[in-house]
Amino acid sequence: MSNLFNRCRRNADKAFRHGGALKTALIALFLMIGFISQAQPLKVVVVGMTHDHVHGILNYYREKRVDIVAIVEPNQSLVARYKKQYKLPDNLFFTDLNKVLKEKRPAAVLAFNAIDEHLAVVEAALPLRIPVMVEKPLATTVKDALH
Repeated sequence: MSNLFNRCRRNADKAFRHGGALKTALIALFLMIGFISQAQPLKVVVVGMTHDHVHGILNYYREKRVDIVAIVEPNQSLVARYKKQYKLPDNLFFTDLNKVLKEKRPAAVLAFNAIDEHLAVVEAALPLRIPVMVEKPLATTVKDALH
């Protein structure tokens, strides 16, 4: 299984160098997620908690099916609510995405933030060759989509 995982990661690296980074990174992320139940839990950074689908990944964390190494969320009322609901430790929460990505080096980034903030997450993670999953849509304008 780890051979397939490593091949997926190498192919994502090659595609990144040849300009097909976003599509390949997303495909590689979904392939890597398939390994969660068969290997060590995937180490991820969660960015934002405004989208309701964040409950799914937090439930996976509670079940030890994924290893959330950091949550980047500036809204302290959301932080307080989810800390209480999921019994999340204080040391999991951060506000500086770039710092977290460099220090934690996750296998993937999961963006559950506002739609108009998705592109910034992708732009922070992909140069570090960290795959990103964003809640749809990726962009809110044609200009952003073409970027």
